[in-house]
Amino acid sequence: MIFWEVSLLDTSDDTEKSFVLKAENYERKRIIEILLDVHPEYAKLRVEAMNDSRISGQTEKPSPCDV
Repeated sequence: MIFWEVSLLDTSDDTEKSFVLKAENYERKRIIEILLDVHPEYAKLRVEAMNDSRISGQTEKPSPCDV
């Protein structure tokens, strides 16, 4: 299972948006093609695969606890 972080500019209302997309068996290039076909108002798309620590919300180094 692959999760992708998508960031883009929505030209219909000139806002920046970002979301997480689950897309198994798709490469980055194909995801961008599909998004642009369905949403021609999207521009400046950035699609990055998420690693396991970003998906789970964990950081590489645990932060110290405040007592």
